Amino acid sequence: MLNEAMMLLEDEVALLRKLPLFAGVDPCRLKVLCFASSRESFEPGEVLFHQSEPSSGAYVILSGRVDVHELSEDTHEIRTGSEEGVAIVGQSSMLNDLPRRAIKLQRAIQ
Repeated sequence: MLNEAMMLLEDEVALLRKLPLFAGVDPCRLKVLCFASSRESFEPGEVLFHQSEPSSGAYVILSGRVDVHELSEDTHEIRTGSEEGVAIVGQSSMLNDLPRRAIKLQRAIQ
């Protein structure tokens, strides 16, 4: 069981190192980050967070796709981008201690 957990941890570290934000981080520090992080699964269409809410962290997407939507001044949703595969979303708000600037919607899980 311990070997299986270590293998999963090593896999997660390898995935994180694919992200530019974590590429140069010592693997031991990434293991601590992985160990301290929670894992969540989302259904298609589920909202990860809303625009203007305070940031409580970032999401590392390990699989699937996330579409980014922002509300226009007349409150219509505008799709402004998407992330797929291994990606990170919400890091700007977290690092700058600012409210979220966009809505993130989970579109599909692979």
